[in-house]
Amino acid sequence: ALWRPTATATTTTFTLPDESYGGAWQAVIDTNDPLLANARRRYPRPGTKLRLAPRSVTVLQCLTQRAP
Repeated sequence: ALWRPTATATTTTFTLPDESYGGAWQAVIDTNDPLLANARRRYPRPGTKLRLAPRSVTVLQCLTQRAP
């Protein structure tokens, strides 16, 4: 899982890690979208740039992990 707190008063961009960390991600906590209404419709791929809301926390879970 990845978590990214955003303490600034402006929108922040976060780039997901490459495929060596996993193939797809899903938001499991997003304080800007507590019901995850928007997150359920998208599964960002490795390298995707996500826009994070000001003063929020986002936790992402890897849906597909590579074997070591």
